[in-house]
Amino acid sequence: RAGIPIGSLYRYYPNKDAITSALLELYIEGMTVVFDEVRRHPMLQKLSWGEVVALLVGGWMNYLRLNGPFNFLYITRVNPDPFGPILALWDRLYGSFGDVLRERCPDLTNDQVVVAFRLTYTAAEMGVDHGYQQEGFEELCQEAMAAATLYLENACNVAGEAAEKDTAA
Repeated sequence: RAGIPIGSLYRYYPNKDAITSALLELYIEGMTVVFDEVRRHPMLQKLSWGEVVALLVGGWMNYLRLNGPFNFLYITRVNPDPFGPILALWDRLYGSFGDVLRERCPDLTNDQVVVAFRLTYTAAEMGVDHGYQQEGFEELCQEAMAAATLYLENACNVAGEAAEKDTAA
């Protein structure tokens, strides 16, 4: 697509795994910037969880529309061995996402952040995946966003109650 000889590409990358790793690194860096922008939103503390989820999903969808699909991310889940060094970037991505959530609810656990991340990821995927570009796809994305919102509301309430019990003890 780029109109360059394939040999030129391999001057910079020794193999396909290195190319995929570079793409993954760019994607994670870009999404980290999106999440950091949401975290710095001046009204974040005043927004409902539904509005926070809408900002996260909307930012993710916009990034994907501008930069293309993220299907190659699944490669790291199926065959993580060649991507060991890059997998540390996943921690940065989860951390950046978690920072947004913990601005609102500091007591969320890492597991709760991962679940919220996956629900948000699913909503963004449904919002841009061409397989869903048919009648009703918007409703699927909205349902996934509602699931993420309900999960965060419940998780934050549970985390807050646990923190209160720890403080009382």
